[in-house]
Amino acid sequence: MHFKILYIVVSSLSTMLIVTCAKKTATVAISSLLSKVASVMPAIDSVSEDIDSTMSIDSKCHIEGPVVMQLKEQVGYVGYRANLWYISYSPPLQPNEMSDSQYSGFVCNMPEAFKGVGRKVKFSGNYHHAYKYIPKAHAGDTPLYLVLKKIRWGDTN
Repeated sequence: MHFKILYIVVSSLSTMLIVTCAKKTATVAISSLLSKVASVMPAIDSVSEDIDSTMSIDSKCHIEGPVVMQLKEQVGYVGYRANLWYISYSPPLQPNEMSDSQYSGFVCNMPEAFKGVGRKVKFSGNYHHAYKYIPKAHAGDTPLYLVLKKIRWGDTN
């Protein structure tokens, strides 16, 4: 059976998907649809990858100097800029604290399975300076090269 998504309705209460199938239109709750999809697909949260230290480093990474920052098991979002995949990470803030600071870790060894803009990942790795090669995207951005040690989907345990 094939479905065609007509449009998605988003509200503060729920998200609905309007679909058509064989000349009929129906409104389906996203949660209902996801539970049906989950029953026929393996859980994506189970995808995790320890990075092999012998994995080749992307030739666009110009790693010079020491490690300037290390992160373990932090949540970030995948993006693509300057012909490299990156993971944006914002340090945790205290209550009532605001900041536009973010680290853009341009990944030198991104596994294929995790390439996709907007994907939420949990990762560990070492950062190196990249300011000579990659300009800031905005005032609070700190571009760094990131050599991953581990990566998995979302903020699962």
